[in-house]
Amino acid sequence: MSNYKLKFKDHKGADLGFLKIVNAKGINDGRMFVTGGTEKEGTTFSRTTYKKTDEIFYYKVEDESNIYLDEHTLGGVVFPESALLPVAFGSIHAWEITSNKRFGAVYLGKTAEFMGSARTEEQLKIEELNPGAIFCNLEMTSLFYTVELVVV
Repeated sequence: MSNYKLKFKDHKGADLGFLKIVNAKGINDGRMFVTGGTEKEGTTFSRTTYKKTDEIFYYKVEDESNIYLDEHTLGGVVFPESALLPVAFGSIHAWEITSNKRFGAVYLGKTAEFMGSARTEEQLKIEELNPGAIFCNLEMTSLFYTVELVVV
């Protein structure tokens, strides 16, 4: 089984670096994912298929026990989340890389929100405190990033 890192570019094609975990400021002082990491700093993931598809996966953080890539549905913050149940039965989001290389969270079998820039006042405040913050927002409401899946 391969391991992966996620490298992002903004809507204009500028390199944003690799996704990495940081200690978040201003949001309950938890942890969150941000862009801006070097390849060495980038978080390494393994993937588990979602409902036996070849295109949708859960992304498990490799060097931490039972921690997955997830996002807050209402606030859009992308963060590492502990799976309390097997991911297929829990609330951890699965992710899809679309044909136009957007990285989207899957809800009830449909990709509905995509990673990109801050779009709300609350997200802008979080981004100011956490440079490189990345958010998941509904389609057509944000400037979306493209993703490259790098095999490591």
